[in-house]
Amino acid sequence: MWWTSMWKSVGKAFKPVPLAFWIVILVLFLILASIWRVTIFFAQVNAVTGYFAERVSSLEGWMIATIVIIAMVLSSPALKLLIERAASFEFQGLTLKLGEKSRDTLQGKFEQLTASIRSYRENLSGQIVKKVADNKLQSKLGSLNEAIKELLPGKVFPEGYRCTVHVRDPMFEDEFYQLLEYFTAKGNSEGDAGRTRPIGYGIIGRVWRSGLNDIRGELFPPGSSTLTDVQRISLEWGMSLEDAEKASRHRSYLCCLIQHQGEKVGILYADATEEHSFYASGASADQVKALLSSIVSKVENGGLARPLHDLETELAKVSPKIKIGER
Repeated sequence: MWWTSMWKSVGKAFKPVPLAFWIVILVLFLILASIWRVTIFFAQVNAVTGYFAERVSSLEGWMIATIVIIAMVLSSPALKLLIERAASFEFQGLTLKLGEKSRDTLQGKFEQLTASIRSYRENLSGQIVKKVADNKLQSKLGSLNEAIKELLPGKVFPEGYRCTVHVRDPMFEDEFYQLLEYFTAKGNSEGDAGRTRPIGYGIIGRVWRSGLNDIRGELFPPGSSTLTDVQRISLEWGMSLEDAEKASRHRSYLCCLIQHQGEKVGILYADATEEHSFYASGASADQVKALLSSIVSKVENGGLARPLHDLETELAKVSPKIKIGER
């Protein structure tokens, strides 16, 4: 019958085929599926890039040019060289780059330099002591103080009186060098010669910078501030709290310039432990001004100005001038 013949034909069409055939079919299917997925992916990518292309095309020309220029500068060899130079420096013929190794090298060099400067300072101080002795400057300070004593109340030195002379430091700019030992009320000398102070330090710094001589019977007018004297000294005189505490023990002071032919060559400083040691507590402003003027006159004629000028000139020939930092 006809349907029997058809069944046999279908059976022949679906009879088992080799396994390799089905593997090939599967591989082809996977390839087609991958192609389809890739097509969808690139379609999505095109949509995204199309969005950014549209945004970029809307930028003004100057903005695009700016971006291009910045990119060129950042990638330029000149900038890399500039950065390298900024991160390096030269010291005593060595080119050093910032880092631990350079830090250690520089530390060693500075320690050697510091030792050399210290040694030179010691030798220079020895020369200064000799020149002070040769010029009898300590003795001249004593004579000057005897002349100043005649202007003080009772013509006697007050309690705790002391007086010395500071000059420009022969080695370091913007520093003072205490040239002489303190002359005391007993007429003898006490230590501290050779120490240094910043040029902005205390009363001596204020008088040196301003050129205005000063004499005070008290550190500060009573009731003029809620701060303690130590705090005010530290704040207004450029001292540490430790130095301010020491300074507060000396309640009266006078300070005046020593000049040679109009040039500052030194500064005379004196203080005392009691208030109003240099003039009576009831003295008027005019009386105090007249006293200070008389003391300045004694200093000008005290025989110190010319020797101090000559000493500074001689030391300048053998001493380097070192400036720490820049302003």
